[in-house]
Amino acid sequence: KRSFPVLFLGKGGALAADIDIDTVGTEGWGEDAELQLDEDGFVDAGEGFGEEGAGKGQEEGGGWEVEEDLDLPPELDVPAGPAGTAEDGFFVPPTKGTSPAQVWCNNSQLPVDHILAGSFETAMRLLHDQVGVTNFGPYKQLFLQTFSRGRTTFQALPSLPAMYGFPHRNWKEAGLKNALPAVGLKLNDLIQRLQLCYQLTTAGKFEEAVEKFRLILLSVPLLVVDNKQEIAEVR
Repeated sequence: KRSFPVLFLGKGGALAADIDIDTVGTEGWGEDAELQLDEDGFVDAGEGFGEEGAGKGQEEGGGWEVEEDLDLPPELDVPAGPAGTAEDGFFVPPTKGTSPAQVWCNNSQLPVDHILAGSFETAMRLLHDQVGVTNFGPYKQLFLQTFSRGRTTFQALPSLPAMYGFPHRNWKEAGLKNALPAVGLKLNDLIQRLQLCYQLTTAGKFEEAVEKFRLILLSVPLLVVDNKQEIAEVR
């Protein structure tokens, strides 16, 4: 038998006694339960703990065996992936919209608006259909100058490419879908150039005057007018 000494402290002093550990406490613990372990070393619930525990779990709803769908709150709802399953870290890129330059071409039949949008081919087609232009060589410099003022550029953060802004002439009354580009050439500008040409002619500078007259003629089809009076003056 195995035994170990126990020291009792009382009023009369200390008393040592040998206690048999094989016979102490057997009544309080009850019979030893036989635990049945599976291959992974886990206990099969309901078998190793007696019929009373297993029956109690079944009466309370079957434990984890719940087949009903749980409704999650809206803030915890995860969007489904392409195949209908949610994936952690899945990113859905935004739908690519229409560029402002394309919107300008869709909303206008004026050649200058197409030039500002960078669509030189459609601008040439409109000039040919509207005023009969066939030789676009003299228009090269005007096309480039007009296109260069069709947008603004600014830097958002260092080491990042520049971002572009597209100024509109009808931003007060129209939205992005009905936008039209801001124009830099107006009728008053050509009138001032015309007065300068008259002065050059009076001064006898004919070559310089002819060159500026020709530039005015090329610029007239690239104007944007607002009323019939301006149309008559342009003609």
